[in-house]
Amino acid sequence: MKNLFSVVFTLIATTAFSQGVRCGTVFSGKLDELFISHAPVSRSVITIPVVFHIVWRDSSDNIPDARITSQLDVLNTDFRALNDQLKYLSSAKRSLAADMEIEFCLAAVDPQGIPTTGILRYKSEVENIGTQNTPTIPSKAFIKHKNLGGADAWDTQRYLNIWVGKFQDGAILAESKFPWDNLPEEDGIRIDPAYVGVNCNGSPKKQFALGRTLTHEVGHYLGLLHPWSADCATGDYVEDTPPQRCPYYGCMPQVMDDACGSVPLVENFMQFSDDACLALFTHGQKERVYQMLLQYRPLLLNNNISCFKPTFADRLTEDNVRIYPNPTSHCISIDLRLNRESDIKVEIFDTSGKLIWKDVVKVLLLRPIELSFTQSGIYFIRLTGNENTLVRKVVVM
Repeated sequence: MKNLFSVVFTLIATTAFSQGVRCGTVFSGKLDELFISHAPVSRSVITIPVVFHIVWRDSSDNIPDARITSQLDVLNTDFRALNDQLKYLSSAKRSLAADMEIEFCLAAVDPQGIPTTGILRYKSEVENIGTQNTPTIPSKAFIKHKNLGGADAWDTQRYLNIWVGKFQDGAILAESKFPWDNLPEEDGIRIDPAYVGVNCNGSPKKQFALGRTLTHEVGHYLGLLHPWSADCATGDYVEDTPPQRCPYYGCMPQVMDDACGSVPLVENFMQFSDDACLALFTHGQKERVYQMLLQYRPLLLNNNISCFKPTFADRLTEDNVRIYPNPTSHCISIDLRLNRESDIKVEIFDTSGKLIWKDVVKVLLLRPIELSFTQSGIYFIRLTGNENTLVRKVVVM
């Protein structure tokens, strides 16, 4: 049973580079926008209402609601510094990790006050609509305009608009607008459906199958840059992200950037590292995001849009544990939905009853735990905590 599976939030040291670049967001070069300074103020957690516009031509791109909710779980885990990847970092790197104090929820009402699920679906005849643009300057993304075969944005000052549509093969995976781009009809994020949420069985690039492409793009939407620059000096203009000359790929926690003489923070969500190796935003990035919200997205700070914010029981029940996909051919995600912080013991057994893996995870509300299996078979997952125990069977094809 050796090497039966791996916990994908561990950092896997490798010298191999992953193929493909996830992000098509390009910094517009308005450096003055990055040095706005505001005195820090105390604040409560910011909740951003989200609307997903799913624009599909082939039925396989009309992704189910479960993928959308899994994506929100990942965003909330990442932006609240609740992901378990953090515990595998050195103490020095963990000290850089910031709770961004930002959460995301599906909008419960549209701009006219009409109840909605926050997930809208549109049939389109445009092929590869996610990467289609008009030749005009500035260009328009087809997916963001109803008259071009896509869907019009909701009020971009009060909602985060995310368009999901097929991208051309071999292209980028997603693209975002910066807060200062001043393109109201285009403001938001577009992403290929294969990289929305936890999709480790159906994603062509499995290294980007755990939902962190959207974490990365939301970082851009909130004003964060990629942390590298050719001169090693500018980078993302955030003091606590180490300088680096170029992007790094894969999972290389010990990499040394000889050109800049530093160890890059390859676990930062604004890197191109594999999803399994991304773990944190920094305190400097948190400050930058709050500056950008104050300056460019103030209506998101004081938003009165109703959201779907489900509540869950204090103890483990059949209703607040989701394990998916099951059956699976590659990996599973365990969502534990609890209302209070809890220590949950996770154990995996084979059909003979042999314990083959265990860990204790700290859970607060939404916490996906991803496990990557390397051998087929039937396994049993036992979850213990809050005076209750649940056992689920998992079939690995």
